[in-house]
Amino acid sequence: MKKMIRIYLCSILSLLSVLSAGAQTLATSSSPVSLTDNNGHIGMTLQPSSAAENDTIWTLTVGEEFSVTCGTLYCSSTFSGEIAVILVRDNALVAILSSQSLTYKSSMIGNTYFTCCLNDDIEVLDGDVIRLATTTDGSTYNIIRGSSTAVTAQIQAVNYTLPLYHINLPETISGATLRIGDTNLFSDKVVRGRNFIFYVEPDNDNMTVIVKANSETVAPSGYMYTLSYVLQDYDIDIRIYDLSTAVTFHKINVSESVRISDLLTQEEMDCTTYLVVTGEMKDEDFYTIRDCMPILQTLDLTQATAENNYVPEYALNYNVSISKLFLPQNIEGFGNDAFREMQQLTSIILPETLCHFGLNQFYGCPKLTTVWVKWNPFDHGETLGFTIPPCAFRSTSYETDGVLIVPTGCVEAYRNAANWGNFATIREPYPIDELVYATDEVTAEKPAQVTTENGAIVVKPTGSEPVQIMVYNLNGRALYQATFQEETRISLPRGFYIVSVNRKCEKIIIP
Repeated sequence: MKKMIRIYLCSILSLLSVLSAGAQTLATSSSPVSLTDNNGHIGMTLQPSSAAENDTIWTLTVGEEFSVTCGTLYCSSTFSGEIAVILVRDNALVAILSSQSLTYKSSMIGNTYFTCCLNDDIEVLDGDVIRLATTTDGSTYNIIRGSSTAVTAQIQAVNYTLPLYHINLPETISGATLRIGDTNLFSDKVVRGRNFIFYVEPDNDNMTVIVKANSETVAPSGYMYTLSYVLQDYDIDIRIYDLSTAVTFHKINVSESVRISDLLTQEEMDCTTYLVVTGEMKDEDFYTIRDCMPILQTLDLTQATAENNYVPEYALNYNVSISKLFLPQNIEGFGNDAFREMQQLTSIILPETLCHFGLNQFYGCPKLTTVWVKWNPFDHGETLGFTIPPCAFRSTSYETDGVLIVPTGCVEAYRNAANWGNFATIREPYPIDELVYATDEVTAEKPAQVTTENGAIVVKPTGSEPVQIMVYNLNGRALYQATFQEETRISLPRGFYIVSVNRKCEKIIIP
């Protein structure tokens, strides 16, 4: 019934388009909008709404929905009008299959999506093609052409062989359930330029799932894994680990001849959530961390040195798991895109030796709200904070809720510095900052469990050694301090507090 209604609506929409298109024509001149291969896009893609597993030949059929995507579109000037998917025969416009409004201001737009349908008054013939076109008046349409022969700018409407890539998933996995996404056209292949979705749900909360596609880690959204814009065959490797028995903390020492990949097995890297590195790091160590540690949350490099005193370009870009990052203390600068689009990074401390930024350092880090810069311009005969490019913190919230912590006496030096001065808040360090943002030597386990119960903070040491407890309010004022071995209750009014146990901090709320 739903399919009949949908076909009926599609027929009405297409019929209206054709009835109103009596004077619609295809211009001889091309559209000012072009279809490019920017960002690796291939141009137009087409996918039927449904297909049998072995049905790889498609023909445009009356009343049947299909989708078209296009990307990337580019216009060198301002354009305002409509973009349409059209049926073309012998360089004449036969039918409008879908359209939407389009406004350009000398920019690029990627992956525009159309739901298309053909009404029952149109006969499809051999040689008919599906194309994109633009119009500014609703009557004259200009064909959108590809910027090169590598860009797909038209698709045949009869006996079109779907360009497919194979997705080789394991037949069975132990410790989790594998399910194919409902929106996939096929269970083991995908149309070129489209997404393939599958789900891996572990049997219990102690399990972690690592998914590799052609040896590259695929980051999940919940239990969902997406192979985006597929342009090749994929072999999928799914590994399941029980974190209740795995070692998740590692402290390792690298040297001139010993790399991180020499010291940790694949399973150890897959299961590491907290890593401390000491010694002489090479650029390849950063790339090992980026590519081979998919669930790493805390990375402490304060006891390591970086090669050439620089963090290399693309060092940790697009990482989706690291929330706490502590840099080597000898670094003087960053290569381009070193931390671009780190999805979980919340704060960063820039050592006092660091005074050079490449491009896009923290571009697109959505959770980054606190930057602590320790370079003091007055110690170097300067009066302003060191120069950073405009793109350093672009696509973050630093202008609305970002906090920049600067050396004592340097607030105005950074407030008046280009781009630094755009931070919403610029201030000197509070006493509590060292506890909240800095790092200390760590152990594999927390020294105590901190919870709340009946209007009190409850601190329960996990070992036999005494622990030092300090409680602060959010303004950094110390409210409680003690050292003890037994479980302790600290009664306080309702609100947020920072609890330090052996200088390891966490925020907690008494409801």
